[in-house]
Amino acid sequence: MKHALHWRTTLLMMLGLILLPRLAYGMGYEITEHNGKAMGLGSAFVAWADNPSAIYYNPAGLTQIDSPEASLGATLINLDLGLSNNGNR
Repeated sequence: MKHALHWRTTLLMMLGLILLPRLAYGMGYEITEHNGKAMGLGSAFVAWADNPSAIYYNPAGLTQIDSPEASLGATLINLDLGLSNNGNR
C-alpha cells in the first residue's frame, strides 16, 4: 500500500515538473545588476573586484577584500503583462 502511494506521488510530481514549464509561456527574467559600482564600470568589474559582489563577477577577486564585508540588495520587478493591439496582425 505504501509502495503504491509512493509511486503515485512520484508520478504526479514528475508530471507536474513536465507541465509547469509549459504553463510559464516562456517568460523569464535575467537580473544581472548585482552591484552599482560594477554597473557603473560597464560590468568591467572582473579584474577589479574588491567588494562582496565579486562572488558573481570574479570569485577569485574575493582575495582582494581585507576585512569581512556583507552586501545586501533588492530588485523591484513590476510586471505589466497587458497586450495592446492597434489593428496589426
